[in-house]
Amino acid sequence: MILARIALLTGLFIAPAVLLVLGHRMRERSDRSKRMFWGGVIGHSIGLAIAMLVMMTPPVWWADTESARTFTVHWSMLLGFGAGALVAPVLPRGR
Repeated sequence: MILARIALLTGLFIAPAVLLVLGHRMRERSDRSKRMFWGGVIGHSIGLAIAMLVMMTPPVWWADTESARTFTVHWSMLLGFGAGALVAPVLPRGR
């Protein structure tokens, strides 16, 4: 449970701080850094939306699968940020 709380705090505070550092002087960054930044922003936003949706569902719906709810709430922002930041630079450009 301590690891899950660390993941939640990392997703809430460290991931946005990393995005803040990556977003500094965006014009001077390489294309790969820009794509990593936007991938992280999009992934973190999707993870945040998932976490908020799961937090607002009634507890009765999660009575049988408490571990799935805990995993989703605690890890979605961190995993979304990491997945977006790692996958976006590798994807082909859509132009």
